[in-house]
Amino acid sequence: MQPTETPPEPGRKLALLFTIAMHSLLALALFLGVQWKTERAAVEVELWSPTPQPASAPPRRHEPPAPTPTPRHPEPAPVKTPDIALQKNKEKTQTKPVAPDFRDLLRQEEREIKDRERAAQEARLRAEAETERRAAGLRAAKDDWVNQIGRKIRGNIVLPLNIQGNPEAVFVVNILPTGEVLDARILRSSGNSFLDEAIERAIAKSSPLPKPADPAAFQRKIEITYRPYE
Repeated sequence: MQPTETPPEPGRKLALLFTIAMHSLLALALFLGVQWKTERAAVEVELWSPTPQPASAPPRRHEPPAPTPTPRHPEPAPVKTPDIALQKNKEKTQTKPVAPDFRDLLRQEEREIKDRERAAQEARLRAEAETERRAAGLRAAKDDWVNQIGRKIRGNIVLPLNIQGNPEAVFVVNILPTGEVLDARILRSSGNSFLDEAIERAIAKSSPLPKPADPAAFQRKIEITYRPYE
């Protein structure tokens, strides 16, 4: 058995057409509204935008002033040297001393060596002469000192009787720097024992002995030579 087709409801097509027409009008209204707002916003933006300011001019550069040209003075003309000055300069150049050569240096060195040797020899001779003079002075001072001692001893001696001739006796006397006699020893006898004993007693009696005028002439031991008749 075949199904029976349901007849279309009356007015359904009309409702569908009405719906489509309403949607189209709504879409058109929305489109027109959006378009109107866009144009109005553009107009407002154009009416209320700030007035454009003129662009400021770039700062002006200050150029340094051009340097003032320095006036150039004319160069002095060269002074011409007189002929006399040229001649003198030429003579000075010709008479300029020439540096010594090797042989001149050798001769000069030899002269200096000889001068030094001569000076050293003269100094040595002066020193020797001074030493000899000093030694001679010391010998003279010593001789004078010994003579003073001999004269003092002679003044204190008592000679024995019956002395034959002029016998000589030599004594070694040990003394201090102050002149005190430590001892006296016979070095060579006179051959007369009485005379030798008299000389020894006179030496002891003469203490302290005279001191030398020059302390450098002092000696701890000295020799005394005695002769009874002088």
